[in-house]
Amino acid sequence: IDPRQHTLTVHGVMDRPLTFTMEDLKRLPSVTRLHFIECAGNRSTPRAKTVQESHGMTSCAEWTGVLLSTLLKECGVKSGASWFVAEGAEEVKGASSMPLAKAMDDVLVAYGMNGEPLRPQQGFPLRLLVPGFEGIFSTKYLRRVKLVDRYYMNYNDYGHLQKDAKEAALGYQVGPKSVITRPSAGQQLSGKGFYEISGLAWSGGGAIRRVEVSTDDGKHWMDAEIKAIPQRMAHSQVFQRAPGRGSGAGQHHSAVADRQRWERAEWARIGFSRVCCSSGECSWERPCWRSRRPHMVSDARRPQRNSARWIFPSVLTERNFRRAAARPRKARSSLRARGALAAMARTGPEAARPS
Repeated sequence: IDPRQHTLTVHGVMDRPLTFTMEDLKRLPSVTRLHFIECAGNRSTPRAKTVQESHGMTSCAEWTGVLLSTLLKECGVKSGASWFVAEGAEEVKGASSMPLAKAMDDVLVAYGMNGEPLRPQQGFPLRLLVPGFEGIFSTKYLRRVKLVDRYYMNYNDYGHLQKDAKEAALGYQVGPKSVITRPSAGQQLSGKGFYEISGLAWSGGGAIRRVEVSTDDGKHWMDAEIKAIPQRMAHSQVFQRAPGRGSGAGQHHSAVADRQRWERAEWARIGFSRVCCSSGECSWERPCWRSRRPHMVSDARRPQRNSARWIFPSVLTERNFRRAAARPRKARSSLRARGALAAMARTGPEAARPS
């Protein structure tokens, strides 16, 4: 795309539609902010063996651009507008409908990243940045923004066709999540002693307030240290020195400052996954292979409070399966666990692991 020819058109339910060139946008007041982008598919699967495989589709960068609210105020928003649609220049267009309230808050029309112009793979010359929302809403190669008076159905909204518009919008925001990056999943500690547990925590709804770590299967919890001042909708680095026994599972738990209540949710012990699933909106009562998306879980219970917890490195053992099989009120998952346990009894733990 030639930046000298590229334009951004803002139109729809407004007083005066306008078209901005790159020079026009760079003459407007700019802001620089630190935000993460995360793909909706950035979560663990039974096949994920490393952090890169389970959580490699997220990044945090310094973005520079003009607030979308600045452009909308120039155009004059009419009272009937309630949603907006962003469209890119690529063939698929990447159109997505979002609430107008989000556009008037912190949505950024970005032309810079980490102190330099956007790179082609990041959406050069313009990219919409929607802090805290799933990455699919941060449209690359932005060329058009349209204000509409109703929920605008498009290709990317197929998952919400049977839902109310307001209900569908609740799934846009990324919930509190965390991941342990060291020790890495699958790594076996050499022996007894103190080890530094480090990782990342983030949320689409605010800044990380507190992180807890457990190294004894959730019996005792320690507050982890959060490096620097947590930023809203940005990755926060956390670490904790803890005694290690050479093997076993550790857990990670995080919360955001926007949430008033703090309590741990009940989590199932998932033996099939070396890197456990997590979501800020759901706590799994059944193994992760039953979930489709973090905010579209068919066999999960709503928690008392948004939270995220991780298990590392989860090793498939007979103890894990016996514990799962003994849990009440989980008939389907228990049957699956008993079936795996029977397979283990015949041929050993490796036979029960999914291929």
